[in-house]
Amino acid sequence: MSAASLQRPAAAPLDTDLAARMILRWFPLPIIRLHTGLSDEAIRELYRQHHDVPPPASALPDVADLLGTTATARQASNFLSHYVRLTQSTAYRRVDVNALIVSHDLHLASRDPHTTEPTTIAAAWVLARELRSRAISFVSCECGRDHVVHKEVAAASSCPHCGASLAKGRSSVHDHTWRDNTAVDRAVRVS
Repeated sequence: MSAASLQRPAAAPLDTDLAARMILRWFPLPIIRLHTGLSDEAIRELYRQHHDVPPPASALPDVADLLGTTATARQASNFLSHYVRLTQSTAYRRVDVNALIVSHDLHLASRDPHTTEPTTIAAAWVLARELRSRAISFVSCECGRDHVVHKEVAAASSCPHCGASLAKGRSSVHDHTWRDNTAVDRAVRVS
């Protein structure tokens, strides 16, 4: 058997198209490889073609850092609320990269630029992965907004949106029907 017959077949155009969209958004190489099946060499070459630089560092953020402060928990909740509205129940079965990209755009458009740095695309993927594995769930607040909690990260004692104290043992709204909570959500639903 020749060495050429052992090589992985060329990726389908869809895989290359998805890889190009992910590269334009600066996804780390391992995430692109996972979703497209392209080799590291092919992804690096696509990065050079699109950005004239190698891919960003492959280290993914830790979920504890993404939910560790009120501001980061608010950002994570904002992103995931957009993501779940687009994906509905499939968010709990797989990470939908196309919905993740659109949700990240909505997150960037709806956040207050004066508060904190936005959730990065790599952080958004980590949050979607944790939601898929059901390690993250949504909790309701009396203010009408939902926020996310992680089963392995100490939950905040107050709502990241309004600051209201949260009662212990508050029920999770993990698979609830997604409510219309913000003007951005209403605009997305109307369009």
